[in-house]
Amino acid sequence: MSLRDFGPHDGSSPSAFVRKKAEAAGLGDRVARVRMLCYPRLFGYAFNPLTVFFAEDAEGKPLMLVYEVHNTFGEHHFYQTVVEEPGAPEIRHISKKAFYVSPFNTLAGHYRFSVRPPGDEVFTGITLSDEGGGLVTAWFEGKREELTDGALLRAAIAYPLMTLGVVAGIHWEALKLFLKGVPVTLGMRPILPKTRIRRTAGR
Repeated sequence: MSLRDFGPHDGSSPSAFVRKKAEAAGLGDRVARVRMLCYPRLFGYAFNPLTVFFAEDAEGKPLMLVYEVHNTFGEHHFYQTVVEEPGAPEIRHISKKAFYVSPFNTLAGHYRFSVRPPGDEVFTGITLSDEGGGLVTAWFEGKREELTDGALLRAAIAYPLMTLGVVAGIHWEALKLFLKGVPVTLGMRPILPKTRIRRTAGR
């Protein structure tokens, strides 16, 4: 894993980056810890369609969520939300779509986020909808396992090319949509500035 994979992508601390966002959102110094949910770098390669940062208080309750979204064009974008009920078992909110991800969807619509913060289990679900209803739903779920040499070995054997598999799966699904005749919207992709960082209030 490289610090250049996340946050400002300049090698600086992603945790400090999230803490600055929390401070700008009015949370002051309430953030005691920042945790990150992501795929690891394997064999020198990493691709995270979605990374979730949990800015937590001293009791481990999430005060703010920051989502870092990557597309296959090498760009990334941040959505964020302040958690209204830090102790709730599930966090739900809506964000207007503001970042081009798929050549089969425009910037129209909004995301519905549903997140269960990391505990014995973790769950992140996202649905993209427009005026006509739901378009795409994606989710991730997992269970806590003690970090041991044996657990790492089992994971390496079970998922030897995890990150490559993620990218392959994205392109495979895109090919199936293309073969079904779903219109492509590549000409509608906005060109982002060189920093490739945009911010939005996710509430």
